[in-house]
Amino acid sequence: MADPQLEHLADLASIITELERLGRLIRIKSEVDPRHDLAGLAARFEGGPAALLFEQVKGHRYPVFTGLYWSRELLGDLMRRPALQLPQFVSGCIKNWQQRPVDPVVHKTGPVLEKTQRKVDLGKLPVPVHALQDGGPYFDAGVVIARDPDTGVRNASIQRFMVVNKNTLNVNIDAGRHLELYLNKARERGESLPITINIGVGPGLHFAAATPAEAAPPDTDELGIASEFQGSALALVPGQVNAVEL
Repeated sequence: MADPQLEHLADLASIITELERLGRLIRIKSEVDPRHDLAGLAARFEGGPAALLFEQVKGHRYPVFTGLYWSRELLGDLMRRPALQLPQFVSGCIKNWQQRPVDPVVHKTGPVLEKTQRKVDLGKLPVPVHALQDGGPYFDAGVVIARDPDTGVRNASIQRFMVVNKNTLNVNIDAGRHLELYLNKARERGESLPITINIGVGPGLHFAAATPAEAAPPDTDELGIASEFQGSALALVPGQVNAVEL
């Protein structure tokens, strides 16, 4: 399964570097307001040949990256294969995982833990307000990792999280999905459901999280699909506030 050509897909910094090398990254250097302006400007580029990196977000020290999945051509270049071959590549990765699953590797530490803090202030992050009728700023494509309370099997799903205040997020969990199944099991036990929210992950984990239940039933660890996409075992680290990995 190891594929050195796909190693750059394992982390966001490497992805941005590769997109710039390919000429598929536009750096927006002028200041933008995260409330409507950022999303409005991004919409003008949607479906275009390049992703965007907003370097100056009003009131914040961190940049915002968007547009990785705007077109098959962009994603195909990043994954070093023709855009028309992406559907076959995706289905092939899932088939390989079904036949020869590769478990993620849990390391003691990793780059994601270089900066940690116990007191959370979500207001420090440049979370955009995307649409006029949105109730607040949204993390638009966070990958949630959870464990089945009965079996411990991991599941990944893509969720939108609305920022309510400095340490509260709201999420709408779709009915009938694995995450709702896990939540109901936890409620029956009188427990909460621990999760981790993973922002800025590579395409492999996003595709794993989007895999339909027909291909990845509840008793299988979907995170192994990400290993197939990036050509190496997915690297995880222990959760810092619960037992679910990052």
